[in-house]
Amino acid sequence: MVITRSKSIDLIILDIGMPKDERKTLHEVLRLFFRHTRVMIAIVYPVENQRSMVPNAVDHHDKSQGTGVLVGKVKQFLEVV
Repeated sequence: MVITRSKSIDLIILDIGMPKDERKTLHEVLRLFFRHTRVMIAIVYPVENQRSMVPNAVDHHDKSQGTGVLVGKVKQFLEVV
């Protein structure tokens, strides 16, 4: 296990299976505490549906696309940061 004392978080990936209103509330709370952190949503819904559920996320991932696509998105994001 690696424990870091870094206070910087570049990306949070949420795999959330909860009602739409709670999903939106969770994203808003994360924005309060991690203002400069990007949030990516990764759930088993089409990306178009995810965008309407949590529109302010930096990216959305349909888990049915597999982990390879998710890893590619994360790598691409971390290259930009």
